[in-house]
Formats: sequence, C-alpha cells, structure tokens
Amino acid sequence: FILPYTAGLGDFADLCFWNNKNVQIVSPPEIINKLKERFPYLINRRGLTFVGTTKWMNGNNKISFHKVNHGHNGYSYGILVQKDKGNRWAYLSDSFDVSEEQWLPFYNLDLLIFGTSFWKENQPASKRSVYDVSEAIGIKKKLGPKKMILTHLSHDIDINRRGKELPDDIMFAYDGLKIALNKTTI
Repeated sequence: FILPYTAGLGDFADLCFWNNKNVQIVSPPEIINKLKERFPYLINRRGLTFVGTTKWMNGNNKISFHKVNHGHNGYSYGILVQKDKGNRWAYLSDSFDVSEEQWLPFYNLDLLIFGTSFWKENQPASKRSVYDVSEAIGIKKKLGPKKMILTHLSHDIDINRRGKELPDDIMFAYDGLKIALNKTTI
C-alpha cells in the first residue's frame, strides 16, 4: 500500500497553525490511520483535524470515496461528488485494472477527471498502475460521462499536438485550469 503525495503534510499543518486556520483532512478510515502512523506529531495539532469516513457532506455536496485497483501499486480511491439535485462528477487519478463492480459509482457522470500518464503505454500489464490515453478514451465510452479531463500526465504527452487528436468531449488538464461546476454546465 502506498500513500503518495503526503510529504508536504507537515508543512501544510504548520501553515494552518501559523495562520490560525482550521482544516479537516478527510479520507477513508484506513488512509487516516496510515496518515496518523506516518505523522503521529500531527494527531493533536491545533488547526488540523483528521476525519476518517467513506461518505462526507460539504455544504450541498455529498462526497464519497470508492476503492479501485491501482494495478502494480495496489489500490487507491476514486472520489465521487454529487451536488444536491445537481451534477455528479468524479476524480479518479490513479487506477488500473478496475473491476466492473468498482466502476459502478462512476457511470453517467457530468464530468470525469481521470489519470493517465502516457498516450500509449509500453509496459506489460503486470507492471502498470494507470491507464493510457487510448484506454481512457474507451473508458469514457464505457462509463458515459458527458466530459472527461485527463490529468496525471507524463512527459510523453505533447498537449498541443495530441490534444487535437482527442474527441471534442475529452481534454487534457493543464496548469491553471479552472472548472466551473453548476447545475447546467461544466
């Protein structure tokens, strides 16, 4: 099991503390437990609260975490956000070899933000941990989101050249991209 992207959590906690900001770290219980093991000095840190849950409400947004295969790297969680009587979107950055059962929460979304590193992956399936762009296009057809944004991109992706080869309802993420989500448009 790998906990990526947590190296800056201590610095983030300091930032919250010194700026007198209260922040909740929300994740499935097993992830919260791993964070507490890795960062025991943050457990009682002022300004930082750990919340272990698979379902969470934030205003009108119902947020749920769904375990998915991450190929060679074990598993990760996809995040599904459902606005009360509004759109549904998901962030699924690290996945590979996802089972039919694991795909179920991610059908018919308004937006799927999906991780893919290469245009066409050359590694054997046993060594892979994310889908490639050509596979992501097939996943979009299968799951039926209205739009898809590809993220987690590697040096292999020439956004200007390859972006022209994508269907109109799929695009590459880029630094500074802002997405406005409301009841009618994405």
